[in-house]
Amino acid sequence: MLFLLSVLVRRPLAGIVWGSLNGSGTGWLKDKPSRHYYDIATLTLVGVFAARVAVQQWLYEKDATGWLAFTKIAMGYPLLALAFLVVLWAGRRSSNRLKVLTGPRPARSA
Repeated sequence: MLFLLSVLVRRPLAGIVWGSLNGSGTGWLKDKPSRHYYDIATLTLVGVFAARVAVQQWLYEKDATGWLAFTKIAMGYPLLALAFLVVLWAGRRSSNRLKVLTGPRPARSA
């Protein structure tokens, strides 16, 4: 729910977290295409979380414990890894775009 809300208020959490982890900050928020990339990544995470809840809740209510165990494994790390690949894609696209827009940085002298 928080991830979906972050997209609605135009501050996608995938971008906020990615910027914090790699030190790039939130400069991408000013660039509409970069924000769109992170919207896609955040909505992918929302989709993964929603699918897990929907399928596993349905199986739980059906008392299908064997299938529930299988889906917990199948929809666990593998789907999350795919979603993280989308976040990585968004981060790289945004980073490359911002490098082109800002131009090369001058070399720092020691």
